[in-house]
Amino acid sequence: MTKENLTKEQLLKMLQHFEHYPTVTYADDRAYILAYLEDESCSISRNEIEKYIDENFRTIDELCPHCKKEVKLQSKFEAQVCLLCNTIILPCSICEAKDCLNCPLKNHSVEDVYNKHFNKMLEGTGYTACFVETSELYGEDDEEVDENNPYYMMPMYEAHIEDGGEEEVENTWTGRYCDASSVATELDFFVREIVKGETTNSRIIQELETLTGEKYESLDVESFESFLDSNRHLVKEISYTLGFIQSAIEIHEIEVDQKLETFVEMMHECFDKF
Repeated sequence: MTKENLTKEQLLKMLQHFEHYPTVTYADDRAYILAYLEDESCSISRNEIEKYIDENFRTIDELCPHCKKEVKLQSKFEAQVCLLCNTIILPCSICEAKDCLNCPLKNHSVEDVYNKHFNKMLEGTGYTACFVETSELYGEDDEEVDENNPYYMMPMYEAHIEDGGEEEVENTWTGRYCDASSVATELDFFVREIVKGETTNSRIIQELETLTGEKYESLDVESFESFLDSNRHLVKEISYTLGFIQSAIEIHEIEVDQKLETFVEMMHECFDKF
């Protein structure tokens, strides 16, 4: 697989991985993004691109022994997570040992596998997943638990999401279960909600910056009014984009940071004058 095989979204994700402030945005088309990657101004080397594609987009087909469905895994010989049932799955199809009794991956860490999986999903959002084994064993302090219960004295897991300051994100705690995949299923929902919101936030900011040619943090009422006054020929296009931004916030109920929400309101107020 080469960069020419990647979708626009995959190309943008790759650029966001290498560039803190991506040179291209969602507003640019796929052909422009590919051209940028070949341009001398692009600081990302060919080897870096190939390594990123190998680690993130090359896949193999593997039959999950838990849900009995064929799923795609990364082409890496390491424990991974089934995208359908959230159970840890091993890429047996590329194992060279062919000795299941002495599987080289049998001693994988449940916490490490899930944390790597979910933090990959959260890459670029500023959030991290915290999947841990608790100090509690099921039934150890509960006389009502039957000792014949298959989970009796088994380790228990739980998880939550933390922000950039390592503070717990409200309402992202999972339940506490012996079955790690049950914890992963609940965490998967929280992670996808955050990714959905952050992706839309990112596109909103990119749209704003594409419109004005400025970083949205540096814009104020005076500079935006001046921009509108000197770009009256773009008023219709700006109005359309502003409508998209507003609908993204209201219709899709995307939670944006207060500064961005205030900025969008400021744009509306300025726009009403034109």
